[in-house]
Amino acid sequence: MIYPVIWWPVTAEIPTHTNSCAWMLTHMLRSYDCVHYANFTQPSTTERAVIIIHGQVAWTQNVLQAIHILNEQMSKMKGVILISIGDETCEFPYALLQHSNLKLWLQTAKPGVVKASRYLIEGFPELTPERLAQVGDVERDLDWSFAGQICHSRRVEMVEVLRKLRKESLSALIETSGFQQGLPILDYLKLLKRTKVAPCPSGAAVDSFRVYEALESGCIPVLDAHTPDEIDGYWTLVFGQGHPFTVIHDWFHFPTVLDRLLERWPKGQAATQAFWAKYKSEFMDWLAEDWGSL
Repeated sequence: MIYPVIWWPVTAEIPTHTNSCAWMLTHMLRSYDCVHYANFTQPSTTERAVIIIHGQVAWTQNVLQAIHILNEQMSKMKGVILISIGDETCEFPYALLQHSNLKLWLQTAKPGVVKASRYLIEGFPELTPERLAQVGDVERDLDWSFAGQICHSRRVEMVEVLRKLRKESLSALIETSGFQQGLPILDYLKLLKRTKVAPCPSGAAVDSFRVYEALESGCIPVLDAHTPDEIDGYWTLVFGQGHPFTVIHDWFHFPTVLDRLLERWPKGQAATQAFWAKYKSEFMDWLAEDWGSL
């Protein structure tokens, strides 16, 4: 089975992924027999295709033109899997897309705003597993750790709690000046491998690399319920009702959550890792499942 994959809009002649947020998607596509095209250069005989757009880029540049181009190109096909990555604000007008046999995969969706066939997580950046292997075995001697910027009200609430809590626990708190301006990546991953519980406050969206870097490092992440705009329900949307993660609505309660998670260690860690392994395995089958039903 050959899967035509169209990346739009991109500048590379043979794109593989547009940025770090597409790495897990790229990894999944590499497990299939895909042929990649840039900017609708696929053969005119293509009846079904995967189309990957950067929703935020398309929205900010010329959204009406983007919708027109997508609808025109999709009208030539019998079935389409349209994958929108990077749209953290979820403002692209997906409702204007027109196709009778369309499956939408949407990354960092806002619950209740757009209905999609699949909801993509941000995932971990490229080379994370290899870098963790490079770090090697590390004693997990910290109850919790956080390294990151304090850039909005949710993080301010969290860090005020963490500053007090670090006096009472084995921990590390590193406040940085901006995105990717903190620890070198290997030092950051080593810190996570030393950590049992990793608080994961929201950024522009509640989803972030931090969650999956923590999972890949063997931590138990504590997930943020919402961003400052107060839209709840994201983690149930992407992981389902039965996920094992603690989702925190008020960071004031983090010390209580931490005590409970440490009491359940290492059983809680084992349950979290089992869920994460199962999720990644099932994710790899999404393309075959949806393609077969087009």
